[in-house]
Amino acid sequence: MSKIIKILLGSALLGIVFLVQLLVLGIELNF
Repeated sequence: MSKIIKILLGSALLGIVFLVQLLVLGIELNF
């Protein structure tokens, strides 16, 4: 179970980082 939880947490963190990078790129392109 712990392995599955770690994988889910890792994928969630990667998703958050990806969304943040998209937001930063969008802001840079808009300005």
